[in-house]
Amino acid sequence: NPAIDETTLRTMVESEILAEEELKKINVLAGEMENALIFGKKYESDLERYAGGLYDFIQTNVVDGAGSLPLTIDLIDQTMDNLDELGAFDDPMANYVLYVSPAVYKKFKNMQETEIEKQDNAVLGALKPLTISTTKGEFPIISHRRIPSGDILIVNLTDISLKTFRELKQTDWNDNGRDAYTSQMICEKTFQIKNEEKMARLLNLKLN
Repeated sequence: NPAIDETTLRTMVESEILAEEELKKINVLAGEMENALIFGKKYESDLERYAGGLYDFIQTNVVDGAGSLPLTIDLIDQTMDNLDELGAFDDPMANYVLYVSPAVYKKFKNMQETEIEKQDNAVLGALKPLTISTTKGEFPIISHRRIPSGDILIVNLTDISLKTFRELKQTDWNDNGRDAYTSQMICEKTFQIKNEEKMARLLNLKLN
């Protein structure tokens, strides 16, 4: 076999390291991106740009329960009916989910109404997301640990997309010929959210 020169060998090793580092960061970045989608605060300066999240973006359909409005299936049905009147379900590709706090998730899970279904994924041996059956269909319930206790976000994932400002780029810093080198990976992405009037925020609901 022909010998591999040092430059080629270094390139191969760097490529393997880069791929390994990307895999390590996937779960971390996914969590950070989800946090940004939900809780992001819009900000822009000469050097930095931050996108607003769902808490900032959803302004039309906001219900503040002030700790006294109880969480019920009827409340979710009423909210879905209100969204339907605004055309939320006119799009056959609409893909609604409920982002909730762990406390709300537990409340839904413990409800005895037949509308709440608990399903096992027999193929993967894992739990499917909890779902809720409403007058407008069945929707997944997704728990997020940072959502405040009595809050629910009703979101159409079809109206959320990921946009790229800068593609992933690796930059190397030479270490003066030593047997070590440093590099960084940079990319810049943001979320595009449309039709906020077809989503809803339910806040400070009473759970007990």
